Amino acid sequence: MNSSRVDDFLNSMEGFVEERSNLEVLLEPLNVISDIEQRSSCLNQSNSVIKLLLRVERVQKFIFEILVRRILSLTSAFVASDSLQLELKILNTIRWCDYIYDPPNLLNYLLESIQVY
Repeated sequence: MNSSRVDDFLNSMEGFVEERSNLEVLLEPLNVISDIEQRSSCLNQSNSVIKLLLRVERVQKFIFEILVRRILSLTSAFVASDSLQLELKILNTIRWCDYIYDPPNLLNYLLESIQVY
C-alpha cells in the first residue's frame, strides 16, 4: 500500500472526526443486533469503523492518538451529559481493542496526555 495514500487517509480522518456527529457514526456498530443476540452478549461488543481500523497495525497508533485527543478536547469543552456519553464510547472502544501492536508506546502516549491535561 502506498505510504502517501495512508498518510492522506489518516490526515483526512483526523479532520473528519473533529465533527462530533462524524465520530459518533464511526463508533456506532456496523451491524444490527437482534434482541436475542444482545441479551446473549454480556458486553455487546460489535464492530464499528473505528474498531476495524484499530485492527490494522499500520494505522492503529494514529487512530489511538486521534481518539485520545478527542477525549481530551471533549473533556476540556465539557458542556452537556451527552458529551460524557461520547467519551465513554471512545474509552470503551480503546478498552476492548482486540490487539495492541505497540503497548509501550501507546501507554507512554496515554500517560503523557494525562499529564498534560
